[in-house]
Amino acid sequence: MPQATEDEQRRRNLITDQLAYMVDELGALSAVLKTFPDELLEAQPFEGEPSVRDLFYQLSVHESAIRIPNLERFIAAETGKPTLISDVDEARTEDGQNQATADVLGEVAAARTGLLELVRSADDSVWDRTARLAGEAVTMTDYLFAVVQEDVEVLRAVAQRIHESRPVGSPGFTAR
Repeated sequence: MPQATEDEQRRRNLITDQLAYMVDELGALSAVLKTFPDELLEAQPFEGEPSVRDLFYQLSVHESAIRIPNLERFIAAETGKPTLISDVDEARTEDGQNQATADVLGEVAAARTGLLELVRSADDSVWDRTARLAGEAVTMTDYLFAVVQEDVEVLRAVAQRIHESRPVGSPGFTAR
């Protein structure tokens, strides 16, 4: 089993660090979101658009019902190309509407911690192992990079909603 090159190891470390960053970000966001009334966190900005709580609930479902099982499939597959879960319909579909935003954030952080344990336990051969995702071949590196990109999109959407919800004159409001 060949060892990872220095560049491959650096790339893996960067991806792992970015995945871990989400846990830190959730802690920081938890403090900020406590200053908002539940009505703002649960409100949809437009019809069909998810609320802040819904964004985090969707992330929680993806972490626990899609991403962790997919990483387990990568790790367990010694040969062949495992087929990865690509849709929430293939995973669990519980109703998170009755959960408080703080509870949902806690679920996301716990699931991400579990995902990080799997990532850190994976040996070098797993990172380059290929699986099938929505008909496409992906490596674990590709898959985790896509997870990081999705994190960025969720955090961007949450930041936008927070900014739009904060009244002018509130601490931290920087509109000119």
